[in-house]
Amino acid sequence: MFAKMQSSVAVDGKMDNEKPISDLEMAQDIMREYLHARDLRVTPERRAIVEIVFELQGHFTTEDVRASLVRKRFRVSLATLYNNMDMLTETGIITRYMFGSTMRYERRIGVPPHFHRVCSVCEKVEDLENERLMRLVEKTPIKGFKPDYYQFFIYGICNRCAAALRRKNKKAIKK
Repeated sequence: MFAKMQSSVAVDGKMDNEKPISDLEMAQDIMREYLHARDLRVTPERRAIVEIVFELQGHFTTEDVRASLVRKRFRVSLATLYNNMDMLTETGIITRYMFGSTMRYERRIGVPPHFHRVCSVCEKVEDLENERLMRLVEKTPIKGFKPDYYQFFIYGICNRCAAALRRKNKKAIKK
């Protein structure tokens, strides 16, 4: 995985003691290094996909990226899009999740480790920050392993779906 390159590309957000670089610039540098190491080109399509990934907020799907490309009148085949999402996952620029039946992605660069609250009914995903849990995770040693990034998922039923289930159960009992 190329995620380790983040530390060699930029230290404290700076390259070679220059001005701080943005998260997007860091991602572009990582992608460029990854592609160069494999004798592949940095194409306009690849640049556009990375830019859109950094415009989208939170969790997104491949369809969200495609819709943004269409809005910008940028033509990218589905095969190119899927291949590049795989490449961005391999580089560590984005992370892929399977929430219920939906594949979603999230940027890793510029996004601190956090928790996810996932509704098992509607598959809604929310980021959850809890300083106490974060400190606990960071202080817990894992023998023979040094984590560099982590994600946690808490599955359950959101308030909206729980209320809908209660209403449905009340109706069933009355019948």
